[in-house]
Amino acid sequence: MEFTHCYSNLLKANGVPHIGVRQYQYTFNIMVLEVRISEQNKIHQSITDSDSKALLYRRSYDLYNKLNTLTKGKEPKDIMKAIIESI
Repeated sequence: MEFTHCYSNLLKANGVPHIGVRQYQYTFNIMVLEVRISEQNKIHQSITDSDSKALLYRRSYDLYNKLNTLTKGKEPKDIMKAIIESI
């Protein structure tokens, strides 16, 4: 949840950024994917059934791929910098 922490630190330091609707959508899509991946990883650790673990692994992998596609592999600080600079 690197991007979520980076965004949280930005909010604490500077308050809510005045960005456009598309930037907010992009930001929150990334955070939602990070939270979903984190939740699935926590569930994965508590499950003992191998079939369920395999299913959760596939779902987590799909979410990770969506996140990577959305961020294009960029670091959270670089993404936040680009969003802020687009204002």
